[in-house]
Amino acid sequence: MGDLIWLWITLGSILIVSIALLTWYFVILSVFNKICVETKYILQEIDEVIEKKQVVLEQLMKQLSNQLNVEIKKEISQMDLKVKQSKDLINEKEMISDSLSRMVQIIQDKVLNDLDLSQNSEIQTYLDEWTILEESLQVIRIAYNSKVSKYNRQVVGFPTSIVARLNHLNRLEFFESNLSYVTT
Repeated sequence: MGDLIWLWITLGSILIVSIALLTWYFVILSVFNKICVETKYILQEIDEVIEKKQVVLEQLMKQLSNQLNVEIKKEISQMDLKVKQSKDLINEKEMISDSLSRMVQIIQDKVLNDLDLSQNSEIQTYLDEWTILEESLQVIRIAYNSKVSKYNRQVVGFPTSIVARLNHLNRLEFFESNLSYVTT
């Protein structure tokens, strides 16, 4: 009878520990999933800002089509930017955003060096809108990188790294700009 009690106690203990481990596993997995959903939402916001930046650039190009000299048009066209609808890679988003910023920087330099253009209110409105979009992107980038940092810490930190490895979760890439866009 005494052996039977010890057997039940051992089985009960194993069951309790197993339930605790499964609960811990699913809680950690839900934390990973929550962060992934949040980063995907933020990436959608980044896509929206990039698309708006493309629209503003196109509007600026229309406004300045006659004023831009051949050299500047050539420089802009050499950047060969193709904004894609499905931008899944963070590196691709960085490249597109930086290319757009470089193009607008070229235009902005041209506008600043031309008195007539610098006094054109429509052009200034587009440049102001551009500045707002750049600042919005910076705020979104910070939010995204904060989530990625939290996620990456959990992927590599013990004991949550066990859950990450079991589910083949890898570190996420940060959204970094290679360009320091200067607004005036």
